Amino acid sequence: MSITKICPGIYGGTFILFAISCMTGCGGGSSSGELSHAASSSSRSALQEYTDCTSTAPVNIHNPAQPVITLNGDRVVNLPLNSAYIDAGATAVDPADGDISSKLQALGLDTVNTAVAGDYLIRYRVSNRASIAATEVVHIVRVNSGTFVPISIRYVGSTSAHVGYYEHLPVNYSDDPAQKFPLLIAQHGFYHARFLDPYTVQAPLNILEDNAMVHLMRQGLWDDSLPFIVLAFQKCIDDTIPTITAQRTKLFIDYAINTYQVDTSRIYMTGHSQGAGDTWDYALNYPDQLAAIVPVSGYYGTQSGCVLKSTPAWAFNGEQDDVVDFHNVVQTVDSINACQPQERAKVTVLKGFSHDDIQNPIFSLSGLGTGLSAYDIYDQSIYEWMLQHHAF
Repeated sequence: MSITKICPGIYGGTFILFAISCMTGCGGGSSSGELSHAASSSSRSALQEYTDCTSTAPVNIHNPAQPVITLNGDRVVNLPLNSAYIDAGATAVDPADGDISSKLQALGLDTVNTAVAGDYLIRYRVSNRASIAATEVVHIVRVNSGTFVPISIRYVGSTSAHVGYYEHLPVNYSDDPAQKFPLLIAQHGFYHARFLDPYTVQAPLNILEDNAMVHLMRQGLWDDSLPFIVLAFQKCIDDTIPTITAQRTKLFIDYAINTYQVDTSRIYMTGHSQGAGDTWDYALNYPDQLAAIVPVSGYYGTQSGCVLKSTPAWAFNGEQDDVVDFHNVVQTVDSINACQPQERAKVTVLKGFSHDDIQNPIFSLSGLGTGLSAYDIYDQSIYEWMLQHHAF
């Protein structure tokens, strides 16, 4: 029997206990089918992509013995359509081996097509004689016809990230090499992870097109005046241990900081359903990193409010949500405000909306001016609200 729809609505301190009962009620636990599957899978090897995806290897090992790669020219190149591209390259110096630029590998050069608008990544990597790898660095080539592509898809293997993701860069991303931009991370809901288990692919990367912001960008409805780098990544697996999810998300954020021109004082996170629970959980595990969060259709119990109070939060839920009762979200927010945060946490309940259809009025801003009067009215663009906050 499949997992019931209610499972994604459970988060926080009670997540694991309820997740176990949920799985048991759905035919998991000690059923003969589960034991048979476990026995048969023990003789198989995990998919290599699964192994790579769940790796905990850091983006930067911070080893003083590792080589250092330095880009030649600007990190981001603005290239008019049908122009010739000449790669500026990079240099590499190792503490022991000296100049090892001749050993540099440039990945992605063969993908740059100046006849097709797009944001192309050229990755540079190298290792020294001791097989210690440098931290990878990236050139971004923005081929454009005066306007830029609204969104790019980054498959596993096309970057040094452990996961695949969708990427949006601001229209002025290539204007000033010194400029840093706010980063907005989008977390998806249950059943959208790449793998069901170590042996089974559950969903393709394009399932993330269900994400409201990704959808808006693909439809040409995103507000180009917004300054965010937006990254919507696909988790490896739908973990039921929140700290593991937070750790893997941290690896992706570290990758983003290394790859893009990120203002680390303005990192924001939003998520829907399980992604909302993962957003609350990330703020709990890394309370000083995020400038603000916007969880949608997901709660986090009432035991962590005095830690969550460190991160400004505006939660949203649909009045008719039959997966996550909005009263549970209200209780999470109330637990934060009971700890007297510097900024009161907000919760908006949109009348007539359910678990999934609530995303559009929030992220398209069509729901502005609405909300049950007993709670916070959706009275300001969430994007403007986020940008008012800095982590430090």
